[in-house]
Amino acid sequence: MTGFCQNVLKSKEKFMKKILLAVLLSLAVASGFAAGSKTYSSFGFHFSTPFMFEFGSANGEKNTGITNSVAFGINATNLYSEKIGIYAALDIMLPLSITNYQTSNGKTESTTVTRDDYRALWGMSCLMGPAIVVSKSEKNMFLISPGVHFNMLCAEAAATLTSYTLGVGANFQYNLFFGSNGYFNFGGDLAFDFLGWASLSGKNYSVNSVTVTVVPRIGVGFRYR
Repeated sequence: MTGFCQNVLKSKEKFMKKILLAVLLSLAVASGFAAGSKTYSSFGFHFSTPFMFEFGSANGEKNTGITNSVAFGINATNLYSEKIGIYAALDIMLPLSITNYQTSNGKTESTTVTRDDYRALWGMSCLMGPAIVVSKSEKNMFLISPGVHFNMLCAEAAATLTSYTLGVGANFQYNLFFGSNGYFNFGGDLAFDFLGWASLSGKNYSVNSVTVTVVPRIGVGFRYR
């Protein structure tokens, strides 16, 4: 790998760290000012089942990877008016299985690995963007939050592979209020990552693929007015 490529990949890694820091700061801001908000603020916990579909090609072969996971995370929303605010979420993912399909000369072969095939297998996903209120009443609220999506996956077996993807996404959430401050959360994320790179046992390289992530989600949280 040339020095130029190494410098490019190092710049990408620094950029990814900045993106992750920005998401974490936004999550802190969205929740930290909850008590002082004059409209609406909330902080919640959620459980989800992410499905990741990765599409790529190399040397005349088409590759499709499907990753099934379970995930746990936190989310925060802060509305600065009746219609607009900020949303941020952070998830820790535990992949259960990864299936890869390779198509060459009209023939498709597949391989599947599970958590038992790795010493460690985990990931992290972040979404940050504006929160847009579609409807709101005393009993419920529906929001859409388009924004920047970041995903990281780390797999450790005979070697350690860490992959990073960056793109755009959106969260859809329906909150059903109960009591004076609680709510149940139903919804999910849809993300499209078009930038990717990876590190394999300390060596960096670009990834020529796109990833579509679908994340059904349920949760519970606390709201402040």
